[in-house]
Amino acid sequence: MKPSLVPILALAACTGALAAPPSHDRDRDRDRNAPAFDFSATAYPQSNLPGLPGTTPTTRLAATLTQTLPRDWMVRASVNTHYTPGEVSLQDSLAPAASTALRLMAHRDALRDGGLGSNVELYSPDICLGAGRHCRALLYYDRNALRYNRATNGQLRSRNVGSAGIGVRMKIDRNSSMQLDLGRVVRSDIMPDDARSRVTLRYGYAW
Repeated sequence: MKPSLVPILALAACTGALAAPPSHDRDRDRDRNAPAFDFSATAYPQSNLPGLPGTTPTTRLAATLTQTLPRDWMVRASVNTHYTPGEVSLQDSLAPAASTALRLMAHRDALRDGGLGSNVELYSPDICLGAGRHCRALLYYDRNALRYNRATNGQLRSRNVGSAGIGVRMKIDRNSSMQLDLGRVVRSDIMPDDARSRVTLRYGYAW
């Protein structure tokens, strides 16, 4: 007599249900590994500094895509652009966006009349476990294309510069963070050979 398939199928179904992870665990893993996308756009008049018309608008666009990888690795890619029809004011040169400009640009040169910047960063897992803070090492590559509204003293109206290097991001406490980068210019029509390597250290505090 042939054995009934009903008990066998029932046993297989129960075994599969026990072996499979709970649905909420699968959902949590899927949410954690899903890419995150951020986009921001700002437009505002420049400050009324002497010689600068207050009606000259400054426009910034920024987009960032973050993807979590296995073993707590993470990759992040971002693109940002800045444009003003006039010259960059002191207000713009000290704006928060300057801190995210190309790491190897001296004198905040990345904030010119216009341009397009992009970077890709690969973050390691937390390397400060048990130290009371969070920190990650990273590899990065930056690329900026700059544009001037007018040429001055024979300078080029458009320039390109790219850099690659390593760095560390540290979250010291709830309000403060630190950034350390060591990089080298790998492509540039701006910087002389003696300015192709640079160390950047930044400290941030929010209140």
